[in-house]
Amino acid sequence: MHMWSWDYDSCKKCGTDEIPHKGQGLCIRCYAKMTELKTKVKKSERGVAADLLTEEYLQEYYINNNRSMADIARIAGCSRQYVNKKLKEYDFPPRDKKTARQLALKSGKIVDHRGLTYKHTTYNERFFKQWSSEMAYVLGVIYTDGCLSHGRKQGDIGTSSTVGTVSISQKDIVLLENIQLLIGTNSKIYSKSNNGIDNSLNVIDIRNDEIYDDLLNIGLTPNKSLTIKYPNVPEEFERDFIRGLWDGDGHVGQKKISFISGSKDFINKLYERLVYYKLNPSSIAEYKNGAFSFRINGGQPGRKKFFDFLYKGVDRPILYLSRKAKMFVY
Repeated sequence: MHMWSWDYDSCKKCGTDEIPHKGQGLCIRCYAKMTELKTKVKKSERGVAADLLTEEYLQEYYINNNRSMADIARIAGCSRQYVNKKLKEYDFPPRDKKTARQLALKSGKIVDHRGLTYKHTTYNERFFKQWSSEMAYVLGVIYTDGCLSHGRKQGDIGTSSTVGTVSISQKDIVLLENIQLLIGTNSKIYSKSNNGIDNSLNVIDIRNDEIYDDLLNIGLTPNKSLTIKYPNVPEEFERDFIRGLWDGDGHVGQKKISFISGSKDFINKLYERLVYYKLNPSSIAEYKNGAFSFRINGGQPGRKKFFDFLYKGVDRPILYLSRKAKMFVY
């Protein structure tokens, strides 16, 4: 913590510690106002700003702490133009438009024509770079409910700049909230219509080129529903990946458990993997709409075995959709 003055942590009048101490526990502005009251001589706001905007002050707040000229002008009680003049006086280089815009975005200062504030969105950009239970589970959800595309870059108002985007759509908002936490993003979940029903589908958009490229390297592609391939998942994380597929597009009822996919290659490989784990899937059926599916056979013992495969030993509720787990009855 920096020391504002020898005897005070902040101005005893206004509480600021961003404006330097002048005397008697007062910052430059409050000291000037006190002097005006005593002497009845009004000091100009520009004079107060001139005392405040020293080379050291501008170095600390404009250069080191990335405060904007507008922020500094508000603190100093002067115009933005006067702050710019003082920066030039001390040979501080002005920020280019790109840097200024990035800082404004991070500070939530950019507002569009609808009055909506654009905010800096954070992600764990290393999330898909290394296999883990968390990564495999989210990847499974994306393989079923995700869509890759290039969309307008968040914060770029009135431009054609694009960024790799992963959109995940789900009726169950809890699943998307879990993905928010796992990926480490503050990207908001929004609702949209589905089959003409308003607000029936929840969506989260992950707009990040690095995450997008990592998913491409794993094997995902835009417009994937009919051409998707089963990825090379390390066996130690395959159960997590299949649980993500299940939470995204698995179906459980009183008499059947089934998977469905639009890609024959994908459903064939998933079928082979469940045979490998001795989970007794039925033969693959093809529907008139071009989709493919199979069931888990074996009655109640088969359901119990599949339930144990998905959930046994998984002690983190964030790694499965509890609503779906509770639908198993055996």
